[in-house]
Amino acid sequence: MAGVHGDVIDISLLKTRLMEIGSTGGATWVQGRQYTGRVVTVSNKSSFTEPVYNYSSYFEYIWEEIEVAIPHHGDWQAASVIPEREARLQSDSEGAKQAMLAVRRRFPVPTAEVEPRVFATADENYMRLAVRFVVPIRSARSVKDQVIRSMHSSLESAGIEVVATTVIQDSSQPWEPVAPNQPDGGEPMDGSDRSS
Repeated sequence: MAGVHGDVIDISLLKTRLMEIGSTGGATWVQGRQYTGRVVTVSNKSSFTEPVYNYSSYFEYIWEEIEVAIPHHGDWQAASVIPEREARLQSDSEGAKQAMLAVRRRFPVPTAEVEPRVFATADENYMRLAVRFVVPIRSARSVKDQVIRSMHSSLESAGIEVVATTVIQDSSQPWEPVAPNQPDGGEPMDGSDRSS
């Protein structure tokens, strides 16, 4: 409301007070939709002139998405199973189904997919796997944290390499990290002969 993210804690004739919540799109120092500790007062006139985004009055769930990038030479088919499995363990699809039915009784909204699902896209550098799932709005950050931790641990255990999307991969050969004493991939800094 008026550019402020937060939980409504008081509504008067002229003003609405919000317990501010940090957001990845906001200008606060707290991320992940958690309280900053500030109470923000907003004029009610903004509700007539600006959009008001409500996360919880009718549907107390939110869709989250986590993305990983796999090199083309990696086993991305096997990798795509892991994010979906971990999301199924942590998400609340059954609760979201019931909440969606309640919403559909009040509003003409189409059926929405609430089961975890992995979507794959590709470019010349890597395969990008994005898992989409629903979580209760109040526990979104902790659930997402658990999915990420479990997912990366499972990918590592399976020997599947995950890369940063800003790193350009050569799909003709597996990527190898640069040794600590060779930060630029050039000649060794200690003067040793690389060819020996």
